[in-house]
Amino acid sequence: SGYGQLALAKYIGCWTVMEGGCMLLGISYDDALPDKWAALQGVDIKGHFLGHTNKAFIDNFNITTKIWFIRYLFKRTREWGKWKSMLYTYVFIILWHGVLPGYWLAFLFEIPVITAEKQLGRFLTHYFGKFDRWKPENQILMLTIARLCRYLTLGYGIQPFILLSWKDTAHVYNGLYWGLHIILAIWLALFYFFLEPKLPPLQRNGAVSDSRDNKKDKPKQEDDEKLL
Repeated sequence: SGYGQLALAKYIGCWTVMEGGCMLLGISYDDALPDKWAALQGVDIKGHFLGHTNKAFIDNFNITTKIWFIRYLFKRTREWGKWKSMLYTYVFIILWHGVLPGYWLAFLFEIPVITAEKQLGRFLTHYFGKFDRWKPENQILMLTIARLCRYLTLGYGIQPFILLSWKDTAHVYNGLYWGLHIILAIWLALFYFFLEPKLPPLQRNGAVSDSRDNKKDKPKQEDDEKLL
């Protein structure tokens, strides 16, 4: 993960300098925001480094551009269905960066990572939710597991974004035996076919819903950071 953080340092540095310039010009001020000078924020450095999950990493990285994608692309295609809208948004994000294979491999890899992370959280909450999670020792254990998962997936998943070419990326992943891809595929199949049927239905907006039985439901309004 240190390699991944080092590779991302140039983006964090550029965004920080850009934010400073926008503040000096006064164009990043928005009185409606809690942080009034964050209208053109690229990265939340505190949230980026102190977040314990991949979702926290994504939420605090490339913030303004992500909000633009969700507001003007994802939400406007929401009536097509959640997964179609999300997939089309990811495709647009990839093409926004370029057409090289590394961008496709890196950004599409986010989908199973975030999905598996939410599934794991739901599974652990259900089966181990009765223990006192607020005890210091339990908090340390949970945060350590979450942080380790984030480090493993960040260092692994950032490779295509850095290498860009299929040949170089495949060379690296062949050396790792495509390990995390295989683990994610096994987990997603295991959860969908064996674990999810044993879990209680999801609670959404005060109503009970099941992800399998409500695929034809009317589109629901999502918060800006829910899915991307």
